[in-house]
Order: sequence, then C-alpha cells, then structure tokens
Amino acid sequence: MQCLRCQAAAGRLKRFSQGDGMSDFESRSQRFVALCALGVLLFNYPILALFNVPGDVFGVPVLYAYIFIVWAALIALMALLAESLR
Repeated sequence: MQCLRCQAAAGRLKRFSQGDGMSDFESRSQRFVALCALGVLLFNYPILALFNVPGDVFGVPVLYAYIFIVWAALIALMALLAESLR
C-alpha cells in the first residue's frame, strides 16, 4: 500500500508524461514568481544606478519617475495576470 503522497506524485507524473503538462494553478504560480523576479531585477542596484542621473521628467527627478512607473507597471501586470487566468 502506497502513501497518499506517493500516489499523488505518481498521478502527476503519469499526467505529465501523457502530455497534459502543468495545471492552471502551477502555471499561474510560476508566472507570479517570474513577475516577482522581474520586480527584484528592476529594483536592484545596477538598474537603479542607470536612472540616478540629474534631470527631471515632468518636474520629477528621473529616479523617482522610474521607480513610480516600474511600480505601477508591475501592479498592472500582476492584475492582468490574475484576471486573465480566471
């Protein structure tokens, strides 16, 4: 008699080998993780240093404008991802 975990893992492996692929939940989770990794990359030092220059964008320093635009874009992408996979 196999444990429940082993049976579940065997079922997933069998489904994957038949070409079913990942479930919607697994796919969504991986997309959210990738989006968070993109956020970490965009808010990391080397990228932020590129925008730490003197100058203004509509009266706002370039670095602050970059942070706000990227932050808003990540929120919009997360909302789009959450709604599109329903």
